[in-house]
Amino acid sequence: MCGFTESEILTKVKAWASSAHTFSLVYQMTVDGNNPITDWHPTVDNKGPTIVVAKTNVGGVDRCFGGYQTVSWSSSTNRKGYQNDPNAFIFSLTNDHKHAHGGSNSVHLGHVSDACGAYGPVWGGGFDLAIGYQQPAGGLSNEAYNGVPGSCTFMAKSMNWIMSNFGHSYTCRVESGATCVSDLTGGSVWTREKIVTEVITFLQD
Repeated sequence: MCGFTESEILTKVKAWASSAHTFSLVYQMTVDGNNPITDWHPTVDNKGPTIVVAKTNVGGVDRCFGGYQTVSWSSSTNRKGYQNDPNAFIFSLTNDHKHAHGGSNSVHLGHVSDACGAYGPVWGGGFDLAIGYQQPAGGLSNEAYNGVPGSCTFMAKSMNWIMSNFGHSYTCRVESGATCVSDLTGGSVWTREKIVTEVITFLQD
């Protein structure tokens, strides 16, 4: 991905995480399917630390980035299924940069959001990075936004979608807002975009 081999990706991310553990590839979107409920969550839920890498293509330019966390993913019908993981971070392979905690909202520092089980991986209380995230055209109802159990089941189910409000719970490499998001994903701030062309996930052995 983006010119990196799997071995090179693992070496770089494990160095950022100060981890000596081994990791194995358990999911590849273009091979295993792009449905976060049936294809991604079963490979990672309740199974330990993960490294997730996504690739986007905007204007013919590829960007590769992702996240590391030590708590297990899980599936929930509650949109606000946040978990706290002080070891989690977002990274950019394209920019060779680790994004640590410390965004604009200190209340959400360290939050890894499993949110609805219909999403893919989500990092940050403000949804700094949400892969496999697409709302219906009319947006979420107030009941869904407030985390009523069962309210997430209508979410679109494709890992090709992404949304980012980067800089909320994690630090930017450059300016905040739209520039920060574009620097990471190539996309736009607070915009649901179908620009993800690949997602791979490694699980700690």
